[in-house]
Amino acid sequence: MSLTLKYLLFGIIVSGLTYYFTAMNIKNSEKTYEDCVINNVKEAQDQSAVNVIKSMCKKKYDIEDTTLTLDKDKVKNQLNEVLDLFKEFQQQFEEKIK
Repeated sequence: MSLTLKYLLFGIIVSGLTYYFTAMNIKNSEKTYEDCVINNVKEAQDQSAVNVIKSMCKKKYDIEDTTLTLDKDKVKNQLNEVLDLFKEFQQQFEEKIK
């Protein structure tokens, strides 16, 4: 085998290995929750699958699901404030009607 053919074969092997390891590194390079979702949502078939993927990525990156946690006392206080404002408005309205 000639020296040129050996170098060509060596170059092809090195190029192939470089491509393979680079592709694997890019595929496994998710470093954030967003990367996790983007990399996995491509394979989702419907919204239910997307929700499962988001949930799994949240668990993987230890992200709290803020949509499910409510401070009940805070909500109750805010609702009471709104109701108090409504009652005050109602009283003012009734006084003006008289």
